[in-house]
Amino acid sequence: MVAMLNKTIDTARLRTFVLLCAVIAIDKADQILLPAVYLEVCNEFGAGPAALGMATFWRGIVQSIVALAVGPLGGRYDRVKLIAMGCVFWSVASLFVGSATSMRTLVISRALNGVGIGLVIPLVYALVADLCPANLSGRAFGVLNFANNGGAALGGFLATQLADTDGAVAGWRLVFYSVAVVSCATAAVLLCFGRDVRPALTCATSPSARPPYPAADTAKQTVHTRDATGGGRLARPPPLSARAALAEAWHVATVPTFLIIILQGAVGSAPWYSMSFLTLYFELRGLSHAAAGATRSLLDTGAMFGNLLGGALNDLAARLAPTHGRVLVGQLSVFSGLPIFLLLFYGSAPRAAAPLMLLAGLLVSWCGGVNNSMMAEVVDPALRTTIYGLDRALEGVVAPVGGLAAGWIAEEFFGFAQSDGGACGGGSGGGGGGGNASSSSSSSSSLHDGGAEDAGNAKALGDALAVTMLVPWGFCFLAYSLLHCTYGRDKRKTEAALAAAQAAADGGGGGTLSDSKASDRSAPAGSAAGGAPAGGIELRGLRAHDAARRSWSEVDVPARERRTVGVVV
Repeated sequence: MVAMLNKTIDTARLRTFVLLCAVIAIDKADQILLPAVYLEVCNEFGAGPAALGMATFWRGIVQSIVALAVGPLGGRYDRVKLIAMGCVFWSVASLFVGSATSMRTLVISRALNGVGIGLVIPLVYALVADLCPANLSGRAFGVLNFANNGGAALGGFLATQLADTDGAVAGWRLVFYSVAVVSCATAAVLLCFGRDVRPALTCATSPSARPPYPAADTAKQTVHTRDATGGGRLARPPPLSARAALAEAWHVATVPTFLIIILQGAVGSAPWYSMSFLTLYFELRGLSHAAAGATRSLLDTGAMFGNLLGGALNDLAARLAPTHGRVLVGQLSVFSGLPIFLLLFYGSAPRAAAPLMLLAGLLVSWCGGVNNSMMAEVVDPALRTTIYGLDRALEGVVAPVGGLAAGWIAEEFFGFAQSDGGACGGGSGGGGGGGNASSSSSSSSSLHDGGAEDAGNAKALGDALAVTMLVPWGFCFLAYSLLHCTYGRDKRKTEAALAAAQAAADGGGGGTLSDSKASDRSAPAGSAAGGAPAGGIELRGLRAHDAARRSWSEVDVPARERRTVGVVV
């Protein structure tokens, strides 16, 4: 019976993880579409890099605002349903982008796209962290990011190949319509086959914890047990309220490791927004539209396998050096990007861009998995959605400035010159000013007719990209050094709190978790019940920062009990 139960558990977890990888891949493909067709949009709407950077900037701002609300929602509602809702929302926003008739409507539609992205990403990260044990978190996030970059590579490549397609509908618009349809289909599959899996015991997050869940309310209810033969219950979080949400956010925000990750992540993520101009940069240096798109896609192709390599190194380093290993992997990844992009912008011919992009993707893509693994280890599992939501929100406010700054610096400081009508390409090829489909179809020729003007624009854009990529990465490398002082301490505090929580759960003489909880509720405040503190592991308001981390996790179950830990779906 236990073997059958564990087989069901593993199947449900694996199926959910695969679906989450599909969601994150489509999400990234959707994000990369606009940068991949910048040239066509430039020529159709008469916009320059600054205007296109503004579209990316506002999408990031909206994404950040939405991510702030995800933590309280993810801790109280089915995360699978919330993720599916986000997929549908960004699907509708993509339809609006494809139907845009002016640059203003495109920017607004792209901003609405941030609602879906802001909802989905923190929930996916938190659910993946709950699906895997801590010693495999690096590889789990590596596979997730592999899918993420795979979606970016495929989306960017197909977008650039279809962008020049002639027909009743402009090629770049058709790309957005296609992704919208695929996103809706993925949401439907996720609703049918995905399951929300949570740790076996988490602490309440306010002094007024509500009664625990019944063992099985409905056929769809996920029941968490410590024993394969039943009885276990999961404490229900407090009702959704501003006070509870602020308390949870405060607990997370006072963790030093989280604050440093936000500091380096907000600055270190800005270069990835600047990279949205790489396709345009390669085209200005003389590559054809298809070649530029293929070269840019090599960055994501390299990042796909780089995430797998980084995930394996992440877990290996954590095993060899639990306090410093993950941090060193992140620093190595950041540092490797500096010489590669210096060579790309100042020391290589256009034909050398392809291998440099592949190498960069392989080496500079490890930090996301490193940060996600560390954040999962320094807070209570019940607060994982909150920590990932705050991370996406706070980073999202600063990081989109990278795309906005790259376009603005190129125009204002390095002399990027727009052709008549404001299009990105130089010269008089006729693709610069139109707002119709014919101007889009002639965009490639208009780009390369500028000759010397295109060369000057390429240098201006390359200088701007160097400033907005290399300087933030240098700061990010230095900020990572601070984690050597905080990560180990915060991790040990969390592990000690988890051990104390397990001891409290086991304090009733070996009874089930539900029995322990019942005895806790029957004991008067401040007294002991069965050797455990009254109220179990309940938080005591904003002052209980350490208590916020207390949780019972199946990862910490002794080996003799680990076989019977499970989730019945």
